[in-house]
Amino acid sequence: MHSLYFSPELDTLIRVAWVLLIPVGALLVMVLYQLVMFLFTLTDLVSLARFEVVPTLKNVRLSSGHAEVISGKAVDGVNAVQKGVDSVIAKRFVFKTWAQKQAKSAELDALRNPACETMRKLEAGTTGFISGLQRAFKI
Repeated sequence: MHSLYFSPELDTLIRVAWVLLIPVGALLVMVLYQLVMFLFTLTDLVSLARFEVVPTLKNVRLSSGHAEVISGKAVDGVNAVQKGVDSVIAKRFVFKTWAQKQAKSAELDALRNPACETMRKLEAGTTGFISGLQRAFKI
């Protein structure tokens, strides 16, 4: 029978290699097992997140749609109020301008014809006096 004889240095090297390979192999198996367990847990987490996040995102989309509609109505309401205020201001300005023109016109008429203005004032005073007497005596 032939047996292999190694030199003592080579024999020592082979034994040291076996001593190192066995723990390294065992640690490699443990790392692979931990990696598989991590991937299994990650898969569960992803599936759970998918079933939890998808309905939540649908609710968020629905809520944002409602908020958009409400904000659109609010903007329309603010625009309507602004138009109303603008029209009131414009009417007030037009009326004020018209009233100022009428007052100036009346002043010019009074300056041109003081007797006519005096007659109008006298007529207004007399009418007020008579109506006051009628109310006082219930005529």
